[in-house]
Amino acid sequence: MKNKEKKFSRKPIFVLLLPVIEMFVLEYITGHFFSLNNMLNILYRFSMLGLVVIGMSFVILTGGIDFSVGGQIAFSGMLMAILIIRFQFSYAAAFVIATLTGMLIGYLNGSISIDFKIEPSVETFGMMIILNGLVYTISGGHSIIGEGEIFQFWTGESNKIFGAAFLALFIAYSVSKLLLKKTYPGRFLHVVGENFETAEFIGINSRRVKILAYILCSFMMTITATFTIGYSHVATPFSGSEYMSDSLIACCAGGFSLRGGSGRIEGALMAALILVIFDNGMRILGLNQGSTGFVKAVILLGVLVFNFRRKD
Repeated sequence: MKNKEKKFSRKPIFVLLLPVIEMFVLEYITGHFFSLNNMLNILYRFSMLGLVVIGMSFVILTGGIDFSVGGQIAFSGMLMAILIIRFQFSYAAAFVIATLTGMLIGYLNGSISIDFKIEPSVETFGMMIILNGLVYTISGGHSIIGEGEIFQFWTGESNKIFGAAFLALFIAYSVSKLLLKKTYPGRFLHVVGENFETAEFIGINSRRVKILAYILCSFMMTITATFTIGYSHVATPFSGSEYMSDSLIACCAGGFSLRGGSGRIEGALMAALILVIFDNGMRILGLNQGSTGFVKAVILLGVLVFNFRRKD
């Protein structure tokens, strides 16, 4: 029994050391992994994936899933860009409109899936296709470029976006932990995911809880889209396409059960950091996007198989 306890106590330490080991190995192989520009790039990409992971975790806790996150990021970013560039909206006004629109998409994801008894994976996949079609329709299939600091109302300088993105992630993580641990709606997310019928029996409105999860997820996608266009100065029809698979890998590898009811955000964020470092290292080593995507697809398949086979 004591040996088992020691084994479990060492696990968090190993997980914390894994990203450090990963970085030193890549530094030894490449010789320039620890450059300032690369470290800032990792910080930014981890912040973006972390925001998506937090949003996805709300949905997974309730036993759902959202395959439309990439489409939501692309749509929100394109909507903001069009409002700012073509219609001369202020950034703040465009952000508010995109946020409300995104939350409406989250509401539709949840309500359609529940009310029409459609599997969340099927419904959100359909929503992804719809959003991708809308992005190409409103943009004409072209990217929208913003000159100078037009997409950066919160920093004013592009070199401050790294700190702002990480601060947004820290705030999102802190608020999420507070929501899940200290509020009834947050606790209800766990209860509904653990046992839908029991939640209904004790008086919890499971429909509202599930819809809340999708709305929170969509809100996080809008925040991610905001930083995405601020970082790249451009809104593209395919922006955010990699976040769906990466966030799913991070959530599953970080301990979330796709059956719902269990999972820790910090575990998912640690898995996201490991994944970002891996992805960054593969790019530095010159692996093309197809090869990197193949490796991540294998990882995704592996964590999904393990996730469904383990006993919660």
